[in-house]
Amino acid sequence: MDGKDTRIWENPWISHGKEFYPKSNGVIVLGGGGPSDQGKDRWIWTKKSNGGFSCKSAYLIQALDRAPHYEVAPSVWNKMWNSNILECHKILWWCILSKAFPVRVVLSKRLHLEDVACPLCGGDEETIEHLFLSCNLAFYLWHSSPWGIFPISGSGIQMWDWVKFIRPLGKQSINTDEVFLYASIIVDIIWRTQNDKVHNRRLVNINHCIDSIHYSYEDYRASIFPTPSPCLVVGWQPLPQEWIKFNCDVKVGMESKCIAVVARNHLGVVCGSGAYG
Repeated sequence: MDGKDTRIWENPWISHGKEFYPKSNGVIVLGGGGPSDQGKDRWIWTKKSNGGFSCKSAYLIQALDRAPHYEVAPSVWNKMWNSNILECHKILWWCILSKAFPVRVVLSKRLHLEDVACPLCGGDEETIEHLFLSCNLAFYLWHSSPWGIFPISGSGIQMWDWVKFIRPLGKQSINTDEVFLYASIIVDIIWRTQNDKVHNRRLVNINHCIDSIHYSYEDYRASIFPTPSPCLVVGWQPLPQEWIKFNCDVKVGMESKCIAVVARNHLGVVCGSGAYG
């Protein structure tokens, strides 16, 4: 439309779509005034520089509205998605850090649950922080870390705080990729154990969980962080005294063949040579 038959500036278009504004001939008018000329108008999405709408930008807007800015932390998200861990672990972390994980406290807000206590310890309510940081099982699993890194129970630490604590450990000469891989396996084992307890009524075996973490870590680390092959330095070394070394080579043709031999003593001096055909 060109605005000739429509009261573009009088009608409440902006109030109906807070992120949309009329654009006339490439000029965005944020409010007041009138069209500069008779050019055609179109809708634009102000959250993108090109004015085009995208699901990604719309999702980011609603994510910022429902969570504090520091919890979205784009730089931390980028590091997590680019981490050297399994893809299933990345999805697991995304669900946890986005507070979209189906723990009992979250489910009780949508479904009728009579008991929201942690099924692993029967103590506090099953929140994300309790299940993965404060539960008795989590306490022992985090203490199994070979780096001696574990969250302090009862400190009120959040999952985001724990992840942001792990990532800068590289400044202390600690391989953060390996630490984050170990942490991902712990989180995965905790969730699997919780499911086995709830759905299969299996008893919690802490020693078995720790062994599973260690075996999985060694297996994943060997495939994700392969050890470089040692570089072999090839050099000549003298033979024991009075030893003779023979170097042989053979050439085979369609109608002929030949063998050559060179003999050296322990000093590397040629003692003799010969060729036979």
